[in-house]
Amino acid sequence: MRKSYTAVPIDKPHPVSGELKYWVPYLRVRPANDHTILRRPIMAIVDSGSPYCLFRADIAKEIGIRDITTGKAFDIAGFKKGMTETGYFHKILLYIESDWKINVTAGFTPNLSVPALLGRYGFFDQFLVTFDHSGSPPAIEVSKIDRPS
Repeated sequence: MRKSYTAVPIDKPHPVSGELKYWVPYLRVRPANDHTILRRPIMAIVDSGSPYCLFRADIAKEIGIRDITTGKAFDIAGFKKGMTETGYFHKILLYIESDWKINVTAGFTPNLSVPALLGRYGFFDQFLVTFDHSGSPPAIEVSKIDRPS
């Protein structure tokens, strides 16, 4: 599957491109828990810098995880030294675009600034991902890794 990045408006000109937008590699996903699937797709950033698949805590509630703290707790660090946030990891099912359904152990945290991140453990270990910035807009190409059972 090949998909163009999504343009996200910004208030000031981008420091590199000068544009009043920046391009983000989003995929539409619907997380599920047991028999509860998120009704509406959410936009998840394909983030090779994130070790984990992460979701905002409110999404956990929408798929029937009433108390995220029942999951396995783990401190998540960002790019700024000393700042951490506790994520609570649960096994979920993840529907990606209209193409795939995968099992993922994903973290849920209340202060994530976006609805979801697709990271190295859970997403990149199941898909071959190519970021192509040669065109305008940039594009992402994603294909499922077929592994013998």
